[in-house]
Amino acid sequence: MTRTPKRCRVVELAVLALVLAVLVHTWLLIGLFVPLTIEGPSMAETLHGRRRRMDCRDCGFRFAWQAARGGARSRITCPNCGCEQTPPDGEGEIPGDCVLVARSMPALRAPKRWEPVVVRRPGRESELVVKRLVGLPGETVELRHGDLYIDGRLERKTLRQQRATAVLVHDARWMASALPEAQRPWQEADGRRRWTWRDGCLIHPEVESRPPPAAAAPSAGLADSVKRRKTIDWLIFGPRRRTAGAAAASPAPVTNLLGYNQARHQRSETVHAVYDVMLSIELDACRGPGCLYLAATDGREEFCVRIDPNRRRAEVFRDAVPALPPIPIDDLRGGLSATRIELSLFDRQFLLAIEERTRVEIPLAEGGNPAAVYCPLALGCDRLGLRIGAVRVYRDAYYAPSSRPDVRASGAWRLAGDEYFLLGDNSDFSDDSRFWHPDQPVTCRSLVGHPIAVHYPSHPVRWGGLRFQVPDLRRIRYIR
Repeated sequence: MTRTPKRCRVVELAVLALVLAVLVHTWLLIGLFVPLTIEGPSMAETLHGRRRRMDCRDCGFRFAWQAARGGARSRITCPNCGCEQTPPDGEGEIPGDCVLVARSMPALRAPKRWEPVVVRRPGRESELVVKRLVGLPGETVELRHGDLYIDGRLERKTLRQQRATAVLVHDARWMASALPEAQRPWQEADGRRRWTWRDGCLIHPEVESRPPPAAAAPSAGLADSVKRRKTIDWLIFGPRRRTAGAAAASPAPVTNLLGYNQARHQRSETVHAVYDVMLSIELDACRGPGCLYLAATDGREEFCVRIDPNRRRAEVFRDAVPALPPIPIDDLRGGLSATRIELSLFDRQFLLAIEERTRVEIPLAEGGNPAAVYCPLALGCDRLGLRIGAVRVYRDAYYAPSSRPDVRASGAWRLAGDEYFLLGDNSDFSDDSRFWHPDQPVTCRSLVGHPIAVHYPSHPVRWGGLRFQVPDLRRIRYIR
């Protein structure tokens, strides 16, 4: 038996290593996956470019804002609780998110609406940009009142698509303990003080038996309507505009303002009230003979959901009238404990989801927006002990025809047979298909791939007098 000379074996291993390196470089970096660093603000809050970051001194909520040109801002406002504060000294910029792009997807299937895509920017083909695809070849795209219309019809999103475009308005896990009750966004309707906040959780005790709740007549405002249901302990959500030194905070509607943009000037005519809101709660524990209630209004119609964990069913009321027969929810193993419930009014549609499943979808009549709504959401409880681990309020992305004073956009675009229409999630500060030259459309050849994950987000860490950027494991995530 002959032995392979040691020198030949070394050469074979070297050649094998070289071949593997070429394959990895060709298929993983150039062929299948390619890393891309986000620089601009157009996809915030989905993806962040160069930014600064801090933890709010009042509520502890961690938030980011776009790094301003010419230095840091002297005052920054927390988007969660509204506290105006001075950023900490010495905090430098954080590099943009580094995303992993799957280049093989355009070859495997056609892109779908609402998916984020990576394309070569028209007119600057060497520049790669990330946008959300909203218009497909041959369609007519319109933007009205912040919503997307395709061929004259309002495009309504599924639950998964709503989650992808949802913008966080308030996370009740980060409630400022020193904040006066009059300035809190969640307030009890009648002053009973049944609800308490403890360790980031919302708690309602199981109380004595009461008469069954009576149906309430509809009213112009959600706050007035829920107060009429006197047997239910209601918490009403209404954004508050805090003023330094003031004992109370003035009511304010949900708007398209984004905390990430506060280092940039935004013209007042580009600020719009947003009626597309979502309430998401995660129940940790539930006990007692009563019911849980969730309510929402867009200023035109009011919806109330009554969930009975003991009878394992949900009922939907539209302007105090049953909208559907009772909906069975007997697929929940532990009742309402450890359950996620989502209620939304995105895209002129009422949607109810329980434990990752869409249970109700009711399309609503289209039309112009009403006056501003100051109390769009409410959470109620009757004879039920609850511990809610997370209460979050979201709004939908607001798409305007144009946010530039030097550009007049018609709000309607007719796409050619091979053309796509792209928008940034941060519509007010996005360079996208609304402004790209019509002679240089985005076509199939422009598509590079799909961003699938943020694989190297970072945050600054200090050690002695040194400052490092280390991976932020909490932000490593799949991109929707």
